[in-house]
Amino acid sequence: MVPVVLGFCDLGENLQITMMLIQYPEVSASQVEWASRFTVIKGSYLRPLSMLLALGFLIRTGLANLIKGLNK
Repeated sequence: MVPVVLGFCDLGENLQITMMLIQYPEVSASQVEWASRFTVIKGSYLRPLSMLLALGFLIRTGLANLIKGLNK
């Protein structure tokens, strides 16, 4: 579910930035606000997910090394 949410947020952010580039120099404040919202939502999901994946990797490699040490 999280990758789908991140994908939609990324697409929304890209769409908003593309629209700002097309409308330049007549960019509205609401356009900037929407692009910013998508960026913030994406970041709020991506940071904890990245930390969780890193923690899972560290735990898994630590357990694997512990098991190797016990089997010697």
